Amino acid sequence: MSSSLNIISISSFIIATGTVAIVTYFI
Repeated sequence: MSSSLNIISISSFIIATGTVAIVTYFI
């Protein structure tokens, strides 16, 4: 349970970072 929660938070962080990178690239 703890490790699956960790995986979710890591993937959320990766998605957020990727979104910021894409927005920065288009700006």
